[in-house]
Amino acid sequence: MDTPETPTSTRWFQRVLPVTGLALALVALAALVVPAFRDQVELSTSRQPEPYVELYFARSAAPNGQAVCTAQSGKAVVRFVVGSHLPKEQPVAYRVVVDPVAKGVRSSRAVGSVRVASGASALVTQALVRPRKGYTVSVSLPAQGQQLRAHCPGRRP
Repeated sequence: MDTPETPTSTRWFQRVLPVTGLALALVALAALVVPAFRDQVELSTSRQPEPYVELYFARSAAPNGQAVCTAQSGKAVVRFVVGSHLPKEQPVAYRVVVDPVAKGVRSSRAVGSVRVASGASALVTQALVRPRKGYTVSVSLPAQGQQLRAHCPGRRP
């Protein structure tokens, strides 16, 4: 025996289908009319490379490849590489600090910027006052929030 359907016993998809269709129509309309919405949908549904900058200490021809704690003419020579994976060529600001472990001795600082093309890298060399005792070399890219540190021994007596 078949019972006639009443309005309250309609199938669930008969209620959900019109609401879903209306929501899809509104999204399609927004994508056509609002450019910012269209751009956001494109960004959300496509894979795009994330731009970044590499920062690392340079290698040397020395047997151990160490180029961080080098000295020349009584100066601490800091060599580092900035590699760009940014969309276009632009300057990258850096800060170098040689911080002595001995108390009461002033730190040496250098700031600058290097212009790096996308997909390329640039070697940067800075010579700062070398403390007699051990010291810490810090290289940072403030705008990118990156920092390198190395602890170095001081001059030999």
